[in-house]
Amino acid sequence: VNLQITCKGEFERYCSIPEMVKGIQSKVFGLTGLARDPNEDTNYTYSFQATGAETYQITALPQKPGLGGWFFDQGSSSGDYYFNPTGPAGTKNKKIGHDGIVIGGKTFSR
Repeated sequence: VNLQITCKGEFERYCSIPEMVKGIQSKVFGLTGLARDPNEDTNYTYSFQATGAETYQITALPQKPGLGGWFFDQGSSSGDYYFNPTGPAGTKNKKIGHDGIVIGGKTFSR
């Protein structure tokens, strides 16, 4: 999420997952990006979709039984996180938070 804020501020657009893996040269933060490629995760498939000039969605689809799905929906004023313990997640699933929260565990950020 923070990388997309950087992309929007630096380039006036959102960045693709491959761009974030390669790294984004920020005037403020220097080279920043994902510490590892999400495509190497065998447990989840990740996607990013810009849905408007100021809105986007990030999805983590579980690839194995027993894993829950994650969904982040960035609206025009705030973002919301959703979780489904039994499969793919969306806005009809349990909302677990909004911008400003940190979900524990390893992240892909550098």
